[in-house]
Amino acid sequence: MVGFDPVSSQNYSNSIETDELSCMFWTLFGVTGVRVTGTQMEMLVTDVMQTLDVDGNGEIDLEEFVGGSLRTKFIYDLLCSA
Repeated sequence: MVGFDPVSSQNYSNSIETDELSCMFWTLFGVTGVRVTGTQMEMLVTDVMQTLDVDGNGEIDLEEFVGGSLRTKFIYDLLCSA
């Protein structure tokens, strides 16, 4: 789990929650110059949570993140572009 908590989880909970995911995307988009509206961000975060949160507990753990990132082209491409 080294690298997952410090980079992704602001509260070191071994998982990523909705607000943390939103913060990650705002930061990533800001660095890459991608502009999105608040509504677009909300839709993106909702879609990503529904895709990656396999057990439905409202959090993305390391296994869900890695597995989902590898099988979801959009997320994989987004991570590779960072």
